Amino acid sequence: MKLRTLFLILIFILFPNISYAYVDPGIFALVWQSIVAFIFAVLSYFRFFYSKTTRIFKNYSIYSEKKLFVYASNTIIAFLALIVPILHVINKNKIYFVFDDYLTAFYYLFIIFCLITFIVYLSLKILKKKTNYTLTIATFLIILSYFITSIEEYILENLIIGNQVIYFTILLGLLIPFLALITINYLGKFRLNSLKVFLFSFLIILISISVFNLIKDKNFNTVNDENIWKFNVPDYSETNISDNIYFIMTNAYLSPNYFNILYPNQKNNFFKKLKDNNFYLKENSYSNYSSSRFSIPSIFNSNYFSHDITREKYLSSFEINNNILDNSFLIKSLEWNNYNRKFVWCDFQYMFKRKFCSKKNTYLTLMEDIKIFESIYFYNSIYRIFKSLKLTLYEQEFFSKLADRFTQDKDENILLYLENEIKSIQDKKKNFLNIYFELPHVPWILNSDCSWKNIPLSENTKNGMLIKDESKRIKGYIDNLNCVNKYLIKLLEIIYKYDDEAIIIFLSDNGPFVRPYKYLNNKLENKELNLFDQASSILTIGGGSKCLENINYKDLTHVNLFKLVLYCKNKDNFDLLENTVYLEPKINNQFKFKIANTND
Repeated sequence: MKLRTLFLILIFILFPNISYAYVDPGIFALVWQSIVAFIFAVLSYFRFFYSKTTRIFKNYSIYSEKKLFVYASNTIIAFLALIVPILHVINKNKIYFVFDDYLTAFYYLFIIFCLITFIVYLSLKILKKKTNYTLTIATFLIILSYFITSIEEYILENLIIGNQVIYFTILLGLLIPFLALITINYLGKFRLNSLKVFLFSFLIILISISVFNLIKDKNFNTVNDENIWKFNVPDYSETNISDNIYFIMTNAYLSPNYFNILYPNQKNNFFKKLKDNNFYLKENSYSNYSSSRFSIPSIFNSNYFSHDITREKYLSSFEINNNILDNSFLIKSLEWNNYNRKFVWCDFQYMFKRKFCSKKNTYLTLMEDIKIFESIYFYNSIYRIFKSLKLTLYEQEFFSKLADRFTQDKDENILLYLENEIKSIQDKKKNFLNIYFELPHVPWILNSDCSWKNIPLSENTKNGMLIKDESKRIKGYIDNLNCVNKYLIKLLEIIYKYDDEAIIIFLSDNGPFVRPYKYLNNKLENKELNLFDQASSILTIGGGSKCLENINYKDLTHVNLFKLVLYCKNKDNFDLLENTVYLEPKINNQFKFKIANTND
């Protein structure tokens, strides 16, 4: 009874009240006290739980030797071991993935578990040990891999740098299999019923912690707009429109003005298509921020970030359940007016030549597309060695061609997928379809006709700063842009085919970041070039909706976009914000934005 009371008291230590953690040198002793308290709480509860579980197992000992009972218990324990890291990733990132993400992560973990099981079975056979407890040992090893990965994370993040990382990875890559073999040999000597009880108890505790934290976050986390936004958050109300809205975002797509400066001898077929269809195409438009991490929240919330916002406050606005994208002014306005929402992400991946679209459950994908399985083993030495080997093999022409034959997608796949999505809302009203294209953003991996380039894997990067050759950047960007134009032109035709009363928006969230400093050295001053390259972005709107007739296009900017579009019939509801462009946030504890003079 005392132990149970102690557990109820210590649970409040195990699950602290809502707060946002921050680094403070003055709390180092408290950190260690919390770790000791956590371990003490787990051990106290574990003793109670273990004794109860053991008693239950003993009561059913008559079944313990039966194959059905053994298989069932092994399967349950293995299942628990596979879902523990998935829950941990969800807790850590505060992102709620779609069901497919859970299945994919579980599928990959299951493959890893099967591989470990096979290795354990083979090792026991070679060592001439009994194989009765193969699954139990495999479960123990996969749990051990999680903890080894956690230790590696701490070491890589805090203790070693540079070439030390390579040596550390190689050392652990050799050491881990050796230690695993010793563990298999040692555990193979014993009957492991007690270990099964231990693992079951331990996993239940870990899952309880994760589930409790998920429930607590869902019930208590709310966005506090204080010190996030510069202006008051606009109130959403009835829009008085029912036309379908197609919001197509293209990553790093420049404005017509900068296109003509950067590529004076090139034609942009997409711009021509827009003008032929009477779209308003802003010639010299700028994103209000030069980074997606600020630009997209600003667009979705029709607001600017507060000049006093701290780094911790900014990060917390994405980590909590009620984040500033999925609960933005845009999304709340759509929900209030009973709009059906769908978000589709279209990506192009050089390795294995993938071109595909997929539905996303959260707009946090626009900030960072987190894969659950990768998050689990990101710091694991074996996993990093495997990735390096995969890259090395893919550099070999024979292997890359062989792999691409089985994985390569057809260009038509994306268009067929999008047409099916658009066709599904044909003759229906109040639908908001958001499509996000990763092109023409780096990596510059496609030719103008959308065929794949042959590039070194060092250039298959989302960081254009790593591509030092300016001519490659300029040529790579226009090729990616011409390719995505083919998709955008066809997409526009598909929308008109099924919906002639729609509101259609094409927008980019920042500039192309081509950095053509030598090429445009004599044409633009450095300040003007930085403004164009970092913030010049497409903004165009059209379609057959009569509501568009009420919009004064002189007011159209990224930050005011959805105030004008959603409330085009009652546009006096909101004050429009002055157009301001912020470049290069300098990050210490507080952001320092440089305001650019646009003369727009």
